[in-house]
Amino acid sequence: MPDAAPAIALAGLTKRFPGLPGQTALTAVDQLSFAVRAGEIFGLVGPDGAGKTTTLRMLAGVLAPDEGTATVAGCDIVREPDGTQYLIITTVVEDPVNLGQPFRTSTHFRKEPSGAKFTPSPCTAR
Repeated sequence: MPDAAPAIALAGLTKRFPGLPGQTALTAVDQLSFAVRAGEIFGLVGPDGAGKTTTLRMLAGVLAPDEGTATVAGCDIVREPDGTQYLIITTVVEDPVNLGQPFRTSTHFRKEPSGAKFTPSPCTAR
């Protein structure tokens, strides 16, 4: 049986923000590629300004990428942005005193804030 399509797949994803007059543009995400299988635990880790939040905003359909492609639950983030509403973004901030211990967790639902359940993506129902 062939492997199922990844739950999240990125290929060459890039996002640039224009600079102020006299400044160059800022490349927040530069040619990012990875795949996450269904059920896999995956984390984006990096220092402030590394592009983690920008990447998640593109995957959630909030920002459009300048280059590259990405799919979430079978939905292309550019052609089918409404399908990416099924992505739940969870942010865990570690307690700086007790390193490694969760300090605060916040979950953001792009749509259906009262629905803490997964609904099949319309893109995978084809």
